[in-house]
Amino acid sequence: MRWLRRRLCRWAADDAGGVLVASTFAMTGLLGIAAVVIDVNNARMLNRHLQVAADAAALAAVTELGDEAAADALAADYGSRNMPVEAHGDVILADDVSLGRWDEDARTFTPGGTPANAVEVIAQRTGDRGNIVPTFFYQVLGFDGFDARARSVAVVSGGGVPCLLALKRSGTAIEINSDSAARTTDCSIHSNGNMTLNSGSDAVASGDGSQICVDGSASGSGYSPSPVDCGELEDPLAGLGVPGLAGLPSQPTGDRCGMMQPGIYNGDVVINGCNATMTAGLYVMSDGGKFEVNSGSSVTATGVTIFLNGAEFKVNSDSSIDLSAPTGLETTGYPGIPGVVLMDNGGNGADKHEINSDSSSNIEGIVYLPDSELSLNSYGSATSSYCAMYIAEEFKINSDSTLNITGIADSDTCDWPVPGALVGAVALVD
Repeated sequence: MRWLRRRLCRWAADDAGGVLVASTFAMTGLLGIAAVVIDVNNARMLNRHLQVAADAAALAAVTELGDEAAADALAADYGSRNMPVEAHGDVILADDVSLGRWDEDARTFTPGGTPANAVEVIAQRTGDRGNIVPTFFYQVLGFDGFDARARSVAVVSGGGVPCLLALKRSGTAIEINSDSAARTTDCSIHSNGNMTLNSGSDAVASGDGSQICVDGSASGSGYSPSPVDCGELEDPLAGLGVPGLAGLPSQPTGDRCGMMQPGIYNGDVVINGCNATMTAGLYVMSDGGKFEVNSGSSVTATGVTIFLNGAEFKVNSDSSIDLSAPTGLETTGYPGIPGVVLMDNGGNGADKHEINSDSSSNIEGIVYLPDSELSLNSYGSATSSYCAMYIAEEFKINSDSTLNITGIADSDTCDWPVPGALVGAVALVD
């Protein structure tokens, strides 16, 4: 028994091969640490990339609130720009993009909420999509990959889409006097300069998310809601340019009644005590002339763009006009600009356009007069009940006149494509 005791003691004291055993356990631990450090850092980096892709896609897609298909395509495009398909697969698909309504007070997004003011985008790499994020050392432990997602919501800021925008930055940009009113529905009023209400006048922006935004000072009472400072808005259509005039036929000027055709009118066009119908297309009023509708007259025009190339637009006492913008689907050889019903030539246009004395104007589409004043006087009224926006240097509404506008905030129902720039300033909110 003594010899057995000695052998057991020698065996217990023998450390040959102990380093190998210890190294085996140590290497296993090091591999585990490497798996954590490398694979977790890789996951964090990919999550950051997904968040950048989602943010960029949401900011791009929200500029196409009026066109869901275009918003989906734009989001997917920006997703692939930030995370190329060949390296990451499709991180953003159409089902990952939702148009809806952002509630600033509750800080919640409702997919499909109307009027739409926001876009939610989810960028993802998942096993179900076939672009799972692979692991390296974790594979030793039986984990081949993991799912990663990032979410972003971009919203139209500044109180929603403006449908009455005064671009003038210094002095008074919007002035409403003597029991007159400016009223908008489902869109905002925005003044880059001061805004003044006098003598029983009012300014009302109704509808979810609508505001009255004044970058300068707001004076007078009669605002609903109260004005807020949403910041200055740049001209959203500054890049529109002038329509092409090549090939347009020359048309007779002077007093006109009955049917009118698209073309260039070099001189005054006056509708005087009669009715005129403008067929679809582009109408260019040039050479410092005017387009004037006088007492007892009416003008009906569907699918037209009236381009004031240095000419004045004037609607006078007891007359009426009914104008709508082109949809882009008209079958005419001289098409107008889709969505734009009335525009001038910037700095080369007339200084002032007027709707006067007991006249009635129904104008559907975009009115774009960036360097001119639009004035409504003496019971003059203008109503735009569908997908409209008025942009002018300044607005003056006087003597019991009224401007009523229903905007383009829910523009997916518009007959014409709404330029993405018209959705205004955008911001990430979630």
